[in-house]
Amino acid sequence: DVWANIHQDINKLKKDNIDIHFYYKDACILIDEIANGKWVPNLIVFQYVFSDIQKHTTANDIKHFIDTFAEYYNAKVLQNTYVILNDINLGCGYGGGRDHFDTLLSKLNNSQYSKTHFCNDNATSEYYPRGYTYGEELPDNQNLFNLTNLKKFSPFNTCASAQMIIKKVNK
Repeated sequence: DVWANIHQDINKLKKDNIDIHFYYKDACILIDEIANGKWVPNLIVFQYVFSDIQKHTTANDIKHFIDTFAEYYNAKVLQNTYVILNDINLGCGYGGGRDHFDTLLSKLNNSQYSKTHFCNDNATSEYYPRGYTYGEELPDNQNLFNLTNLKKFSPFNTCASAQMIIKKVNK
């Protein structure tokens, strides 16, 4: 239900020259369709994909997903294409999937990247009172959208995720 509302908000922002699709399939199965197809986007967003596959997928399937996406990226994705990864700022050992960001990056050719994280003002660790460090800390972690209609899902009023932005560059 949360994602349905978010996807509706995104669709409201759509312009005539922008094509947006949401795929409600298992990412580890969908990746084979994408890699074998002709679709070559200029923006790819992995929004909480890696923590989800970490929770619900075997290690072999995660490796297949990352390897297949990397082959697709290296062979078909054009320069100036961006890949945005945003996920919970926790490594695999703590129930997140952030470690997969760096695994994926290590397999991508001709890429520039940046790593960032929001301050986690909900962090409870005495060792990481602002959340886990990952790249540079962003200066503001306020949500850009009003989430009051989602109160029953207990969303935080601030962001606490980690991001990696990857750009394909010339060889």
